[in-house]
Amino acid sequence: DPVDRERAIARTAEGQHGVVSRGQLLSLGFSAKEIKGRIRRGHLLVLHRGVYAVGHRVLTQQGRWMAAVLACGEGAVLSHWSAAQLLGIAPRRAMRPEVSRPRTFRGQAGIVCHQMTVAADERDLIDGIPTTSLSRTLFDLAAVASKREVERAFHEAEVRRLTDRLSVAGLLERYPGRRGAPVLRELLTS
Repeated sequence: DPVDRERAIARTAEGQHGVVSRGQLLSLGFSAKEIKGRIRRGHLLVLHRGVYAVGHRVLTQQGRWMAAVLACGEGAVLSHWSAAQLLGIAPRRAMRPEVSRPRTFRGQAGIVCHQMTVAADERDLIDGIPTTSLSRTLFDLAAVASKREVERAFHEAEVRRLTDRLSVAGLLERYPGRRGAPVLRELLTS
């Protein structure tokens, strides 16, 4: 039934900040030809290869982050600065979304892609967006940010009373030689 299919697209997009992936549309029963027709008519607007806004381009920051995660495929999570912003432990600033995924892949324009494994206990779902957990976000941030920026993120997590099932100390044991580990060790002991 065409009405049911429209509702299915709307439900999927609603749960993902207004965006859907080609794979999701195919699993809802749409053919490649139907997807092309929807793009031509402006019902789907291309954001990234295989990722579309449903009906309009006016997306929230969460919609842009979700689109980036969908564009990077299975196993992808929002990470680094983008995850820190989503968690509210880093100030919002205009930047390309950062996403991590386990396998190499063709880069996507407008997305900073990191190839790294993120274990199941290092992931979270925040506002419907697959993202790195609080501890993993702090861990990844330590590899790309200044010591002062990492200190601020730790402080903001404390002020917001954010918690995580996995500790930063646990991640340091798991990945002792990772970039940023010395900064985290220093912060944990000070």
